[in-house]
Amino acid sequence: MRAAGARIAGWVVIGFALAWAGIGGAGCAAAGRPGQGGGRDYAQARRLAERALSAEDAGNPQGAIELYRQAIGVAPDFAAAHNNLGSLLMEAGDSRGADAAFDRAATHTPNDPRPVYNRGLIRERQHWYEEARAFYEQALERDRNDLDSLWGLVRVNHLRDTRDEEALGIVRRALLLEPDPVRRDYLLQQKIIIENRLAQPKPLALARAAARR
Repeated sequence: MRAAGARIAGWVVIGFALAWAGIGGAGCAAAGRPGQGGGRDYAQARRLAERALSAEDAGNPQGAIELYRQAIGVAPDFAAAHNNLGSLLMEAGDSRGADAAFDRAATHTPNDPRPVYNRGLIRERQHWYEEARAFYEQALERDRNDLDSLWGLVRVNHLRDTRDEEALGIVRRALLLEPDPVRRDYLLQQKIIIENRLAQPKPLALARAAARR
């Protein structure tokens, strides 16, 4: 089950959109171009990645997985292929394989939040909320305005019933960036809930007030 706002962050490879129904095309799109280095056929790797996207569009995720693996075999530092492979493995239930693929994507793109966010999403789906939180925070260190990662923290805070000033700040930042009116309504509800919680007297203050009587 996907919590409100949960989605896998994917790459666009040579202008091919990643469908939300499949591997998620969330956040800003990167060109998916492999890094530079000798002895790697990046043109072939991109062609294989394009075929992988076509395979998924045709309802053949296993074929897409194999093609992404071939692309990685040709260009091991092709971060987009690692990330999109991880997205497919995640949807197929192979969390360990997906996490390894996202880790490699993150290594090859040290400033991109998406593969780090995806590692958090794996843990959120497995109800490892504190680990998920740590990855979402790491993703925001790469890009403090990454909306998917802000949403990840909103969800984790909600699931953990965390209603503090930091949680309120996350919701406010997400509200500044979220364009979708339905998702904004959810954020506004969370904002009101947290503000009401913060406005309530703290247990210690209540105890002191009772003692003075």
